[in-house]
Amino acid sequence: MFDCILHRNEKCKAMKRKERSDEIDSQIREDSIRRKRRSGPWKEWRVVVLGAEGSGRSTIFKQMRIMHQGGYSEEERRMYRSDIFQHVLRSVEDVLSVIHELGLAYAEEDPLVKYVSEHSPTEDPASLSSELVSGTDRFWHDQLVKSVVEQHGSWGDHFEDNGHHFLSQITRIGSPDYVPTDQDILLARTSKTGTIMETTFSIEEQPIYLYALVRNNSLLYRNSPLDFFDSMTSAIFCVSLSDYDKVKGGGEAEKQNRLADSLALWKGIVNSPLFYPCCLILFLNKLDVFRRKLPKVPLEAYFPDYIGGNDVTKAATYILDEFKRASQTRRTVVYPQ
Repeated sequence: MFDCILHRNEKCKAMKRKERSDEIDSQIREDSIRRKRRSGPWKEWRVVVLGAEGSGRSTIFKQMRIMHQGGYSEEERRMYRSDIFQHVLRSVEDVLSVIHELGLAYAEEDPLVKYVSEHSPTEDPASLSSELVSGTDRFWHDQLVKSVVEQHGSWGDHFEDNGHHFLSQITRIGSPDYVPTDQDILLARTSKTGTIMETTFSIEEQPIYLYALVRNNSLLYRNSPLDFFDSMTSAIFCVSLSDYDKVKGGGEAEKQNRLADSLALWKGIVNSPLFYPCCLILFLNKLDVFRRKLPKVPLEAYFPDYIGGNDVTKAATYILDEFKRASQTRRTVVYPQ
């Protein structure tokens, strides 16, 4: 009998999935007909990648470049060196900041500590001296640093995402002939991009024009020509799951939870006539960081109505449901499963 009940439940779930699939297909056909009436048959796909700061927009863009355009030339890879060196130094500064907040100290006369204290984290170093490389390697293997990173390495704004990757491989990264790998490029935060990144590639002879808005979110409503979005066929909205405990803003009174800020931005986009012609795709990003962080930093500490504990599936589903509730439109929206 129990097997029969399970069978019926699975059959119901399959029917619901089929109904949802048919509903999406129907909506896509209607959108296609509407577009053809307005501007003729689709000859190309134009996709824009949106999202709040730190949501992984440029990472999606770089992944598409690697997957569909043959990646980066050696000259282009070398252009990412300064971004990666900057990432290393920001990560060191983050750890030193936490050590200081805990009332501890790490070799204040160390050349690495002096360099980090005397240089802005936004500077773009062209290279890392052998002294900085050896100092960073010594720093990363120090017992105090290991203890601080292990205990606090997933706490909110304390540490730069992916800092572990770069600090743990500082010898390779600091070598004079270092050329960034695909993984290095994907994990490094890009600092030199302008407002819009764009590239073109083809999938099964279908041309795809990909754009990523990588700066100022106010651009979405004030600084971009309306026809830029009107010409888009799809929009991918990136959300950093791991941002649930982070804040953005300047002064203390202006700080806002980053995930809440992302949710507000999504609500403005999904319900805006500006994006009506687009098929919107919600992309929940940084699941790996989210999975490591959740056991150490409870989601309910920032979203009190969450009751799923440190179950990653329940936590991600809760966040997904928050974004679904923010949509007040009947348009085509593709949510992750």
